[in-house]
Amino acid sequence: MSSVFSQIRTNQTLAEKTYLQIRDAIVRGQLQPAQRLVYRSLAEEFGISPTPVRDAIQRLASEGALDLDDRGVATVPVLSVEQYVEIIALRIELEGRAAAAAASRHPGQGFIDTLTQLHQDLEKSIAVDDDATLIANERFHFSIIEAAQQPVLASLIGLLWLKCGPSVRYLYRGTYARAAEHPHIRLIHALEQRDGPAARQAVVQDLQSACLHILRKIAKDDGMAFPQEWVVAGLRA
Repeated sequence: MSSVFSQIRTNQTLAEKTYLQIRDAIVRGQLQPAQRLVYRSLAEEFGISPTPVRDAIQRLASEGALDLDDRGVATVPVLSVEQYVEIIALRIELEGRAAAAAASRHPGQGFIDTLTQLHQDLEKSIAVDDDATLIANERFHFSIIEAAQQPVLASLIGLLWLKCGPSVRYLYRGTYARAAEHPHIRLIHALEQRDGPAARQAVVQDLQSACLHILRKIAKDDGMAFPQEWVVAGLRA
C-alpha cells in the first residue's frame, strides 16, 4: 500500500486530505475488493495521528465506499454480480450523456491531445505498472466527464465510481481481448468530430466490454458459472 498513499504536509484539514487520498485510491482501483484498511498502518503511511484517518474512513463508510464492522474494521466492499451490473448500467447511461455533452461543447484540440496521451499512457503501462494504468484510465474518463460541464451529473458519476472502482483492477489482470480498435479511440474520434451519438455509443461499447471481462474474471476466481445472457441483458443501453 506504500505506493498508493503519500505523507500529508499541507495545511488543509488532515481529515479532508486523508479522505481525498483514500477516495482517489478507491475510485482508481488501487485498493482491491475485500482489502482491509487499518487505522494505525494508514496513519503511519500518511505521517499523521489515527484520528483524522478514522474520520476519513467513517466518512467514506457513510458514502458506501467502505464497509465498517462493529469493531471499527474498514474493508473495501465486494460487489455481487447483480450490484456490479446495476452500477455499470447506470454508468453507461450517465457517462454516455456526459460524453455526448462534451462532444457538443468541443473543448478544443488541446483536450483531444490530452485524451490521446492518456490513452497512450494506459496502453504502455498495461502489464508493466498497475497503478499507472489505473490512474491513466481514471483520468481519461473523468477528463471527459469534466468537459461536459454538468456538475450534478459529474457528482452522480463520481459516486458510482466510488462503488465500483476497486473492481477495475480485474480488468488488467491477464489477457484482455478487445476489438481491433479500442473504444477509447472511437470515443476520441467522436469527440473530435463533435458527434454526440457516436461518443455515447463508444462509451457504451467500452463499459459493456470491460464489465463482461471483469465479471468473467470474478466468476472464474470464485468458481462460478458466468450468466452472460442475463448480464448482457442488464447492460443494454
